[in-house]
Amino acid sequence: MALQRTSKILDAAGRPAIVDMSRTHYDAASNTRLLGFDNAMDVGLNEALLAEQSIIRKRSRFEMRQNGFAKGLGRTYANVIVGRGPHLKMRSANEPWNQKVEFEFARWAKACGYRMGESLAMQVHLGVKQFFPCGEYLAVPRIDMNAPTPVKLRFLMIRPDRLQSPVGISGDGVETDRDGRPVRYFILKDDPDNQANDFYFRREFDEVPAGLMLHVFVEEDPIQFRAEPWLATALSIFHKLRRVDEGTVSAAEIANKFAAFLKNTMPEFAQDAEALLPSVMDLEDGTLTTLPPGYEPMTVKPEHPNQNLSEFRRDQLAAAGRGSCLPVNAVTGDSSRHNFASARFDGLMLAADGEVVRGIIENRDLDRRFGMWFAEATRVGVIPYPAGPFMTQWLWPKNEAHTNPVDSANAAKTRTSNGFTAVADEVLSDGRDDIDHEARLFAEVDRWRARGIRHPLDVQGGQPVEKQPDAPAGGEAGAAANSGKKGSQE
Repeated sequence: MALQRTSKILDAAGRPAIVDMSRTHYDAASNTRLLGFDNAMDVGLNEALLAEQSIIRKRSRFEMRQNGFAKGLGRTYANVIVGRGPHLKMRSANEPWNQKVEFEFARWAKACGYRMGESLAMQVHLGVKQFFPCGEYLAVPRIDMNAPTPVKLRFLMIRPDRLQSPVGISGDGVETDRDGRPVRYFILKDDPDNQANDFYFRREFDEVPAGLMLHVFVEEDPIQFRAEPWLATALSIFHKLRRVDEGTVSAAEIANKFAAFLKNTMPEFAQDAEALLPSVMDLEDGTLTTLPPGYEPMTVKPEHPNQNLSEFRRDQLAAAGRGSCLPVNAVTGDSSRHNFASARFDGLMLAADGEVVRGIIENRDLDRRFGMWFAEATRVGVIPYPAGPFMTQWLWPKNEAHTNPVDSANAAKTRTSNGFTAVADEVLSDGRDDIDHEARLFAEVDRWRARGIRHPLDVQGGQPVEKQPDAPAGGEAGAAANSGKKGSQE
């Protein structure tokens, strides 16, 4: 930014006029130095999306279907962020009640999809993949009386293209109040892609209150009510790479079509090319021919692409993945140019972005989905209403980023032994339930002790193992076998 001072200006009476003493000037706002901003307009994100959202989505879907790198962006991001899906963890003073709620919700979540009985993990995974071609995903509650679970509540995923406004109502399918708060959604009753509606398409709408719509997207503007596709920033990059690839292949094909050409080494004595061309004949395999005086044959070599082409492609793919915080090795699926520390460090930005996106999904989808399920589950008597306060926590699967699990385990052991974290914290950070882990661990220790086998925790603690009275039956032979197992462990 450059600062320009101005001199004082006197009015008609000779008194100093009130003027700005400074004027700011941004080079980025100059039309003479920077080009390519002809399409820049003074409009908000909502207005831009209303005008061009359909075009951007069509092009994004085209890239997702035709371009392996574009499709890999969506699948890689969803695999890392969602994995096998979130799990509910209840927090209250009544632990048996917590476990009851967790069990019933997990049983319901295995087939909570209305259309084909999709699981909660499948729906969230599909929703995150929709961020790239659509920028958002939507789901509405439905009641399926044929559902096998006592809670008949199900959720139907809605294609964002079905979110449109009737004639006379603005907002691209979302009606908002003066503060930009959604009031109701308008969904086309007939999906344009549904084969059953090929012969008869009705432009009729279902009105869904905002409180029943699960609408998940990452906001880029304070009053944004629709989302832009994440792949929008990479469309020009993929188009450029496609042109480069086509040009490279075309050059090689053209070079291969020429068998040979003639070079005039003696222009002052050799025959003119105009007189020679009618006598040029096609060459066939295994033939020998003579050339006119002064000419020698030369072949066209199909040169390999420029050695800098691979670097150019890698830089462009890195730029394509940067908008979704995917590092270049994740975009290309190739870490051969990285050492382990660099590859792992590059993944930190994706992990940080994943935490933010998971929080948005929890706020706009999981918490509200659980609230609807909880109201129905307590109404039909699947779970009792709690006597005290409670809260929910969502556990996401952890992606092990270390090639040596022993080093990762030793790091966790060091943190717990030094008191920086508790064992339960380490289990929760790994995406597992701490109470369930503790119950499984105690059950395993009891089984080992019941058979007279020293458990690794007993070995570490130095505690003696006594033979339990409820050891498996088997008489003296069984006792001898157990004794042999104990000795082998020691």
